[in-house]
Amino acid sequence: MAGPGNDQPDVRARIDECRRSGSTVLDLSGMDLEALPESFDDFTGLIRLDVTGNRRHRVE
Repeated sequence: MAGPGNDQPDVRARIDECRRSGSTVLDLSGMDLEALPESFDDFTGLIRLDVTGNRRHRVE
């Protein structure tokens, strides 16, 4: 799942904070992602994921 933006500290920080807080909403909009980072693979409990404004708008 490599690509521009995928390994940015901001992306990892948003994912980590969402996990820590137990939030069901994750905003990764405008992060220049081409795919979801590998650290997202085992993420559970989300109800809403915002990936607008990125290079791709689909999960592969």
